[in-house]
Amino acid sequence: MALLSANVIVCEAVLFEKTDVPTAVRIMTAIRLAGGTKSAHFFVVTFLNSQPGDFAKHVLKIQVLDKSGPFISQADDYPFVYGYKLDSSGPGGFTLTTEFNIDTTSMPSPAGWIIVAFLDGQAVARIPLMLLRR
Repeated sequence: MALLSANVIVCEAVLFEKTDVPTAVRIMTAIRLAGGTKSAHFFVVTFLNSQPGDFAKHVLKIQVLDKSGPFISQADDYPFVYGYKLDSSGPGGFTLTTEFNIDTTSMPSPAGWIIVAFLDGQAVARIPLMLLRR
């Protein structure tokens, strides 16, 4: 089945209150590290929607790449099946929250990163993230 939409956001924190719906706190496209900070900590929230009727198993992977291409970090593969809680005949939905804590001691500043979501091995969404030191 074809993907209907894929979106990625980067944020400082994610809250899960009384529901399974995440609340993104402080959505960002840049991280400013204070002097002496040795790591960048952030969350990536990925939202996927499928065309109706997609009940197949899929795999989602989130990677952090340098803007010029080299690999920086990645999360483990995450297998899933689209959910249809609201309408069993409508589009399927899936949301994944991924936490990153990346050692930045040997990285230049500023550094440009690209966060990429791969669905079944194919890049489907990306967002830039700038790393700056104060």
